[in-house]
Parts: sequence; C-alpha cells; structure tokens
Amino acid sequence: MNNFIIRNATPADADSIFELSVHVYGDTLDAIGADDYIPAWSIARHIQRFPDGVFVADTGTDIIGFAITIRTSHSPYETAHRWLEAIGGVELMAHDSKGTWIYGVDFGVNPDYRKMGIGTALYRARFDMVRRLNLQGFYAGGMLAGYQAYHDQMTIEEYVKRVRQGTITDPTITMQLNRGFKSGPVLKHYCGKSLVNDSAMQIIWHNMAYA
Repeated sequence: MNNFIIRNATPADADSIFELSVHVYGDTLDAIGADDYIPAWSIARHIQRFPDGVFVADTGTDIIGFAITIRTSHSPYETAHRWLEAIGGVELMAHDSKGTWIYGVDFGVNPDYRKMGIGTALYRARFDMVRRLNLQGFYAGGMLAGYQAYHDQMTIEEYVKRVRQGTITDPTITMQLNRGFKSGPVLKHYCGKSLVNDSAMQIIWHNMAYA
C-alpha cells in the first residue's frame, strides 16, 4: 500500500489520533483510565507548541498511523523513567523546547494496515526530524510485547538477553533493533500496570550527524 502520506499533524487531527491510539491498544473509550492515554486536548496543545514532533499517516480520508514525540534535556544515560514520568503526565509537561534529545511518547498503526510500510515511514520521519533539528538522538521505552508468551518460562531479564542475542524475536523490540536502535536498560512496569507484558526496554538511536 502506497496511497498514504506521512505529514506533520495539525490540531485538527487530535481527535483522530486519540481514537486511533485507543483502537491500536484494543481498548474502548468507556473503559480507559485517566492516565492510560493522552487525551485529544493535550495532543492538540502539544502539536501547537511542537509542530515538528507529531506525525500522522494519512490516506486522504483516514488517519491510519501516528507518532508523538517530545524534546527533552533528560539524557538516555541518566536514570531511566517510567512512561508517565518521562513524558510529564498525559499533559506532556516534560516537553522542553530546548531539549537536545527526542523522546518517543506514543506510536501506533491501525491493525488493518500493518505490514504495509507505515511504521517504517513514521520512524523515518522522526529520524529525519532529529537530523533537521540537529539533536543528539531519539530514545523511547520499547514495549516487550512478546514476553507474554514466555513469562512462565523465564525472567524478564533472561527474555531481554535472548532478544538481544537474536534467539527470540520480540514483535516490537526486534524490529526496533533492526532499525538501528541500541538496547538500554529494562524498565519494569513501564506503563505502571501490573501486567506480565508491561515491561519495556529503553531503545536509543544516535544522530551521527549531530554537531
């Protein structure tokens, strides 16, 4: 599928981004918690203050993918934070307009449009943005989505070790490592929920052109 474009989001896209984020994670609007998702009003406000940092995949009629980022002065080599702390709550108050790193806040592709290059195109847009703004790099908490199938066989640390070695393929982390990210520390209960697959691994991409 090539009939989509990647573009910077506008405040008018905020409702579509929010609704897609809920759909991507398999929840319903009446079941989500206050801190589970970034609300549409917060997305719209963030687009206004950091228009370079939010992208959508647009078919012309539908938003089928999105990527939200903030700028931060918190280096990936400092103490790692869980999701809400890293982004400054759902209000995204951790955004620092002078920050030299990009932090990946949220990312998703409509399940009906996966394996069509949309995720790759969204990552490319974020890497290009880092280079254009001359920032040090990009990092995020990559969800260890595949641990659910292995949690009764090994610890999260052993699972991560095997993913790094390439003997286990994680649906999220393996793809990110193949895109040039380096692996960082394990972040247990990254989103603050007591789920076996709620841990993440910090992933780091360096801008080699940074000066």
